[in-house]
Amino acid sequence: MRAILALALPDRFVKDVHGIEYPMPNLLDQPNRIARTKAKDAGILHTSARRQGEIYFQAKLRPDFHRFTSAVVDWLEKRLEIDADRIGIIGRSLGGFYAIHSAAHDPRFKACVCWGVLFDLSYYDQMRDPARRGFAFVAGYDDAEKAGPYLKSALDLSGQAVRVRCPVYALHGAQDVLIPATQVDRLRSAMAAHSDMTFDIPEDGNHCCHNLYAVVRPRMADWLAERLGGART
Repeated sequence: MRAILALALPDRFVKDVHGIEYPMPNLLDQPNRIARTKAKDAGILHTSARRQGEIYFQAKLRPDFHRFTSAVVDWLEKRLEIDADRIGIIGRSLGGFYAIHSAAHDPRFKACVCWGVLFDLSYYDQMRDPARRGFAFVAGYDDAEKAGPYLKSALDLSGQAVRVRCPVYALHGAQDVLIPATQVDRLRSAMAAHSDMTFDIPEDGNHCCHNLYAVVRPRMADWLAERLGGART
């Protein structure tokens, strides 16, 4: 798994998980996000997921993504300049699913941001192309219909979300046409008993609130700073 490491005052750290369409070269064009994270006195680690870029040829989409994010934490814990008790995770789009999934399986994550709520793929059969074909492709299927049963099984937070113990911030645009609002309802229900759960659902936000970056990025960064002990803007 290739990665880009950016350090500010790096005793606080955020692991960044991207969406289905985010290959490693795109991570090189992330000055605003890295600058925003540094403004919170935290380091950031961008990694390419198993289904992205050249990683696609090594491993397809699988239900055990937490093995890879936990391996990242294993590596971070060995770095003397990082406080292992102040590591968070943020995931965008499909990465939002993996952020919750990873926090459910690894208590070493002390804060979790779900940037676009994907709870499961129960709506896969109604999903629009090319998104539907994209999910099938990263799972290693040429036929989107045949990929359905596997994807619905592999991407499902049922029984997992309830295991998350760290604070969680979930951002979802109310106008998102890729991931339906019912996904937010599923996560809200599954985490109803969670003691530190924040939902941010901007009424005019599109997919992952891409049209509101100047508004939502500071919100997420400030929330992470509060939970991990960084500075607010």
